[in-house]
Amino acid sequence: MVTNDDVTNDKTAMDYYQEVVDDILKLRKQRASVYGDEWINDAIEAKVWLIWEKAQRATHIVKYNPDTLMNEYEKLEDTLKDAVNYSVFALCILRKSKAEMDELNALKNRR
Repeated sequence: MVTNDDVTNDKTAMDYYQEVVDDILKLRKQRASVYGDEWINDAIEAKVWLIWEKAQRATHIVKYNPDTLMNEYEKLEDTLKDAVNYSVFALCILRKSKAEMDELNALKNRR
């Protein structure tokens, strides 16, 4: 019988992290050619809502398919990638809003 102890894997946590980040960036670039970048003008609440929806979906997949989770692997991975992308969108929107607020305050202080 083969056990987890029999498996050798030289990948580090950082290797997996980098692989996932690379996959997500590739996905984002593919989708940007289709959907564009209008998301940067969305309200941050819209992205937080989508993150919540993806978290609910991931929870459902994990909770109701524990014995067949590997059969749901692609569905779960896609859902988690979407959640990460929505999180990055939200962070970008937040930073854009802060930069705009900082610029507005700088203009006010010059007067």
